[in-house]
Amino acid sequence: MADVVDLRARTERLLASDRLTAPTRAALRARLDRRYDAPRLFDAVQMQTLGAVSARLIPDPDLAAAIDLAGALDAALADGEGDGWRYADAPPDQRMYALGLDALNAAALDRFASPFSDLEPANQDGLLANAAEGGLDIAGGNGGRWFEELLCALVELYYAHPLVQVAIGYDGMADAHGVQAVSLAEVAKEDASLAP
Repeated sequence: MADVVDLRARTERLLASDRLTAPTRAALRARLDRRYDAPRLFDAVQMQTLGAVSARLIPDPDLAAAIDLAGALDAALADGEGDGWRYADAPPDQRMYALGLDALNAAALDRFASPFSDLEPANQDGLLANAAEGGLDIAGGNGGRWFEELLCALVELYYAHPLVQVAIGYDGMADAHGVQAVSLAEVAKEDASLAP
C-alpha cells in the first residue's frame, strides 16, 4: 500500500523543482489539485458501484481512493472526454458506462441480495470476472466490451495522475532538461529531496 502522504510530499517537491516545463507543471498541478464535488453523470448508486469497482481493479486501493477515480471518470464522461471511438453496436460511452454499472449492481443484488459496493472483495471479484467474460446483459451483449472500456479508462486515469507517476518512478514528466536526466532515480542522486 502506498504512503499517500509521502507520495504527495515527493510530488510537491517535483512540481516545485526546475525539472518540469511550465506547461507540464500546470497540467500535473491541475490533476493533483482537482476535486470532484458531486457526480455530474452518474447517480449515487452508480458512483458507489464505480468506487468499489475501482478499488478492486486498481492495484493500490489507498492510492486509487486518494485520486478519486470514480469522480475523475464521472467528470471526464460528463465533459464528453473519452478515447474518441466506440464499438459500432455499443451505445455512446455515457450510456454504456451507466448501463454497465447498473447491470453489475443488479447482478450483485440478484446473486447476493446486496449492492455491489457492500459485497466482500471475493464476491466483487467474482462478479467482475463474470463481467470481463461478457456475462453482464448490457445493450445487446456488450457486457465484455463494457468491462474492457471501463478497465482501460480507469487505468488511463490512474497512470496519468502525478501521485501514481511518482509512485512508479515514471520520469517522462521531467521534461525541462531533455534527456540529460534519464530517470527520477538519477535525478534523486542529484536532489535527495526527490528520492523515495
